Amino acid sequence: MEHEHRGGTEARGTAGLAAALLIALGGLGGCGSAGAHLAAVAPDGSDAACDAVLAEHRAALLAAGELAASSPAHDEALGRCIRAPGGVWALVVEATDAEGRELRWAIVWRGADGTSARFAPPLMATCDDVEPCNFDDYGALELDPPRLDDVDDDGRPELYVGAVFSGNEGVYDATHAFYTVSAGAIVAVPLPALRGFALEGARDLDGDGRLDLLTNGPYLGDYSGSCSGFGNRGTGPLLAVHHAAAGVWRWDDDVAQTALAAACAPAEDEDEDEDADVEPLVSLETVACARLFGATAAEARALIPCRAWRDDEDPCDLPPEEDAVCDEHALFEAFADATPPVVFRAR
Repeated sequence: MEHEHRGGTEARGTAGLAAALLIALGGLGGCGSAGAHLAAVAPDGSDAACDAVLAEHRAALLAAGELAASSPAHDEALGRCIRAPGGVWALVVEATDAEGRELRWAIVWRGADGTSARFAPPLMATCDDVEPCNFDDYGALELDPPRLDDVDDDGRPELYVGAVFSGNEGVYDATHAFYTVSAGAIVAVPLPALRGFALEGARDLDGDGRLDLLTNGPYLGDYSGSCSGFGNRGTGPLLAVHHAAAGVWRWDDDVAQTALAAACAPAEDEDEDEDADVEPLVSLETVACARLFGATAAEARALIPCRAWRDDEDPCDLPPEEDAVCDEHALFEAFADATPPVVFRAR
């Protein structure tokens, strides 16, 4: 069955926040290009435009004084300027208070025609004296390398930005989106090809110069530790939506199928004794992949390796060793019952 979506401007809501995929930072600093995605874009913006917006970024850090000094990761994760047709995009740090002691990261557009816009994504990435921007004592902010691509086929490239904040006490927040400038404001571009699922990344999977979309589809949810109360995020594998041609997005062509096979491939354990009789670990991803590879809901439920806590049990006491109990049992069941948006085709 070939799943295909062609173009269109219909906006659909996304289901929750993105999954915990931390894509490594790219080597993108100053006013350079960002690989093939940006190399094909005519740089109408000038170096002067980049210099101006990055000067504001550096001034915000300088005004923050000790806060900036305690956050050396700024120059790697932020302070980036990308030239695009008609202007420049930048990822910067800006002050949110008059004293300059509280910072946040933001996306800035400076047009060659003098227009300017900025947008601070709704992400847990505000920094102050207690929790500096690198979150060394509390968590980490990771940014995908920003890229340009025309995902809505309007003839102008949009800016892709992905960011994930993860804390050491179960705190998790993320945002992945393509941005454009409309009516003087930076806005997220609707992605109807995702069928209402959350965008969780963008990558050129087949080297054709177009960014393909990544999503967990229905295999995404939150659960709380029964004893700690800390929140956790559970995910299945990342599914690819292939940007096959202008206006054409496919969930089930060879590129998407290859990505699905790789996403569900068992992880290799280099330390595992090949002769040891070890039961394979069954995870949320295992159950989701079973459905994606054709298992029924009942068959996927049979894989669930644990039961839920009973009302008469104290979740802060360990259960008997022979009785596996897990906090994410309800999420296991939800993944088993969810209708897969694509099914792997045997080759």
